[in-house]
Amino acid sequence: MSSLLAKEHLSDAYPALAPTFDALGSVELPHNKTILVAEAITRIVIGQMLSRQAAQSIYGRVEQKKKERGLEGSWHLDIDDLVVQGVSTRKARTIKEFGERYDRNPEIYEAWRCLKHEEIREKVSENWGLSTWSADILSIFYFGLPDVFPLEDGTIKRVVQYINKELFENQPFDPNRARPYRTYISLYLWKIVDEKFFDI
Repeated sequence: MSSLLAKEHLSDAYPALAPTFDALGSVELPHNKTILVAEAITRIVIGQMLSRQAAQSIYGRVEQKKKERGLEGSWHLDIDDLVVQGVSTRKARTIKEFGERYDRNPEIYEAWRCLKHEEIREKVSENWGLSTWSADILSIFYFGLPDVFPLEDGTIKRVVQYINKELFENQPFDPNRARPYRTYISLYLWKIVDEKFFDI
């Protein structure tokens, strides 16, 4: 799917943001085909409610400990090891419980890659400690689905609040206008913050 085609569609859908899209350039759809779903979930859980820098730091320590122990995946660390690396007890429990289910039937969870996003949301949310936000991040960054908008993401909420106040005087921001490219508008909203494009 062309990022340029997505950018053109978004510029038509949100004329007030078109100059911002032009300044930021095209965004590419992420797609990590190689990482196992259980490892992706571990990274996502660690990233919940943390800045990207903090999450990367903690996951880096977890990954290093995994290598030291000679384990296949970070989810094989015990709860105490995860907590010592900076993972909260609740998140460590989520990682361990999901990891145990994954190890019993990995093919079931790897098959999530073939599901539609609404089905992924349903499957992910059945697991303790995981949410629709977890499913959205999995769908965007690990499965590369093009039409996902994480309504519960704190950064996106903050950007939407800003553009509603500063740019969208008459019609509030509606992510559905971005269909079938809602992932791309999500990536632009994150990029606005990453590059400090607005004073938010």
